[in-house]
Amino acid sequence: MPSILVRLRGAWDRLSAHNLRYYALVPLVVAALNGTKIQNLLRSDHDFHAGISFGAPLPVTDAWSFVSTPAVGGGVQFSGPRTRLGIGLFAFGLVLQGVLLAGYLGGLHRGLRGDQPRFGAAVGAYWQRFLGFAVLLLGLFLPPVLFTLAARSLAPLVVLWLVAFFVLGYLLYAAPYLIVLHDAGLGEALSWSVSLATDGGAYLRYAVGYALAVVAISIPATLVVANVPILGIPLGIVGLAPVGLVFDTATLVFVADLTDAEGLGTRLPRGRRPNRAALSTPPDERGST
Repeated sequence: MPSILVRLRGAWDRLSAHNLRYYALVPLVVAALNGTKIQNLLRSDHDFHAGISFGAPLPVTDAWSFVSTPAVGGGVQFSGPRTRLGIGLFAFGLVLQGVLLAGYLGGLHRGLRGDQPRFGAAVGAYWQRFLGFAVLLLGLFLPPVLFTLAARSLAPLVVLWLVAFFVLGYLLYAAPYLIVLHDAGLGEALSWSVSLATDGGAYLRYAVGYALAVVAISIPATLVVANVPILGIPLGIVGLAPVGLVFDTATLVFVADLTDAEGLGTRLPRGRRPNRAALSTPPDERGST
């Protein structure tokens, strides 16, 4: 399987060949709507901040995936919705996230296959499954956060939350891509992703390479965005949007290779498959088994 750097270069070439670089607008919008990150930077009283960011592949890799933001204030603070309006806006945000994810990954998938991207059609086809994915992630991550907030001794639970975050991110990172590549249901995509993750191999190597690439970019990105926020925030949001698009496209093609998706994966000589590591036979072969 190609290395992460080869995949990133190949992703940019594919985006350019199919005139899909404008899809960087989605990571840009997602980053611009992250008021918590922006407020943390503007309210920070740190004279200087350096840090790194790393994690598993995300369905939308925005600027904040590459920037380590300083903590504001002491202890752990809860910034969730507290009023009816806040709860309503939070619910709207979840729906919007489902819409953006569906149009983004679904449109990229269609465009990279040579079809019309049709963002709206992709939204109609996938948004409910992506909304379910967003709600599921919220449900999985919320209990460790609540335990952390309620505990008197925070350090052990903070560590537990971080471990849970990265383990779940690793186990489930292929799920949203499987939805668009194989038109899989949410439950099938989740179980398929977990199966790929537990098999390790190429799935694990890609996750490690992705994380290291994010670390490398995050060092200069954090220095610029966090220490000159007035200029760094808009520069980071705009400048890192196409970088995030390249990472997401590379992951889409990688998962296509890993699961033998038709019409998108790396081209190999006839009869060869880039990798057979699926929970079950690919959807195009199920009728013959």
